[in-house]
Amino acid sequence: MNPGQDPVRQAVTKEFFRIVSENPDEYELFLSPVTFEELGKAKTEEKRKASADFLQTIQFTELPENAEA
Repeated sequence: MNPGQDPVRQAVTKEFFRIVSENPDEYELFLSPVTFEELGKAKTEEKRKASADFLQTIQFTELPENAEA
């Protein structure tokens, strides 16, 4: 099974982002260019749009593209 299709991993990821998005004063979220690449590889346009829409609802800092990120 593709790790991106694992329902347990999906549930954990959704819960993580729910907690972070509901507590913006407690967490600072950083996203790397790799994250955006992975989101862009979603198998369907619907999933890519859902990810993009979700990112518009949360606060995050985009890290620069470098080896450290």
